[in-house]
Amino acid sequence: MIYFYCELMNGLKQTKIEPQKGKNIEIQITKGILFVIDFGFEGYNFMNILSLAKSRKQNNGTIYLENPYDKLKTKLVDGEFLYLYTQKVLSDNIISITYHNIKNPKNEYTFHFIKTNSNNEDEKTLIINNEDKDFIIYHINFCESPHPIKMFYQFPGFDEDLFEFGKENQIFNQSIPHNSIKLRFESLNDFIFTYSFIDKTDLIFNNYKKWKKERVVNDKLNIEDIYKKKNNGNMITINLILIIDIHLLNIL
Repeated sequence: MIYFYCELMNGLKQTKIEPQKGKNIEIQITKGILFVIDFGFEGYNFMNILSLAKSRKQNNGTIYLENPYDKLKTKLVDGEFLYLYTQKVLSDNIISITYHNIKNPKNEYTFHFIKTNSNNEDEKTLIINNEDKDFIIYHINFCESPHPIKMFYQFPGFDEDLFEFGKENQIFNQSIPHNSIKLRFESLNDFIFTYSFIDKTDLIFNNYKKWKKERVVNDKLNIEDIYKKKNNGNMITINLILIIDIHLLNIL
């Protein structure tokens, strides 16, 4: 397969994003200008020039980004890097790129161990890309007894807002109007922070009454036996017995 790249347009500025794996990225740029983030080559345009027109709505002067280098499934060729392409303005763009350490390699998992207040802000900061999903559920899991936890969340270009967790409120459901969010925490003790997205499929499923009636939660199960599989010593089989409430059946 052969790809053709056009030489960089006169109206674009190209800034290289270094391949610092294991770090998330925070970019400060001139508010309101057009931008695209894509892999490419120095002195050449990105592949999809039409995507430039869609970026102005997302630019409030800050871009939070999970590290694309960590998520690559293919190997880059010599000279190929991640670039920030921005619209040139009369007063040249002011661009600042900060790399944040992350505890979760490649952001593969949606749970994080958050340490007690530390002088190192990176140990308490997460950048999460919502991949165009509309809602997110935050959940706090206490390592010890429940205690007050402050979570400061920030959409690109906006001031921080505050969620407070404790014994009575360990879960928050939040809408996400932008493509990425930045979170930081303050706490008295260590804790586990988890999150999950609610996408359009979840919304359809949760709002469809027929499917909701078909879903049944049954925790009345007893373990009959446990044994290892013969062909694979690392796998086990668990046989469960469903306990039926006879009185309930009689009523029904």
